[in-house]
Amino acid sequence: MPVKYLQRQLVSNYDPNRDHAVLPREQTRKFWQLQSDLDPHIFVDDHEYIGRGPVAQRCIRTQHLLVSANNGRNVRPSIRSLNEAFSTDVFAAVQAKDLRTYAYFTTSVLNATITIQGPDAHAQANHEGACNCQALNFLVEACGNRLTGQHFQRRVASHLITLTIIIDKAVDHFDSVYTTTEAGRRAFTDSEEGVVVSKLEGVAGTTVVADSTTRRVCIPVGGL
Repeated sequence: MPVKYLQRQLVSNYDPNRDHAVLPREQTRKFWQLQSDLDPHIFVDDHEYIGRGPVAQRCIRTQHLLVSANNGRNVRPSIRSLNEAFSTDVFAAVQAKDLRTYAYFTTSVLNATITIQGPDAHAQANHEGACNCQALNFLVEACGNRLTGQHFQRRVASHLITLTIIIDKAVDHFDSVYTTTEAGRRAFTDSEEGVVVSKLEGVAGTTVVADSTTRRVCIPVGGL
């Protein structure tokens, strides 16, 4: 009996999350086949976020760069720990150049209250899908979309510093990275532990955003 999926996430009648979960489209299957064949030990999802997108109509993010390490709940703790060490070095290098950085977060607004959270676990997101490969994984976003040619030097520098630190550290600590990743993969393959299918990020702490009209700092009620 054929199975039909009626729900769709987008008005185009396309659901990217389901497409990456059940792989009905040839393009998606080829994408994951290519990634599986490459089988990277380090995966970087690197792009930009909307620099002028207001939150609650008046607040804007103050970070030049957002970087998050692998937080997949099915990734071995040893790999996540090594991933965090890489991110710590990235943060230090970026801040040394007087650039503002923070862990990647998303925002939502309810009754004029701003809440921030970490990335979700949708299967179509590259940074989340790569978690299934038991690899070091980084989600990197510089403030840049919809800024046209503005702040070009800052945007390029943010990306270059991040990628340079990741690559240099991987080369300098090749044995540790390779051994940790391969051991984690074997442990995951041999494990009989349960697997996390989906997760919901908690809310705690605060992150700084700025009022777009007064340029004064305002603090959301929740954050990473």
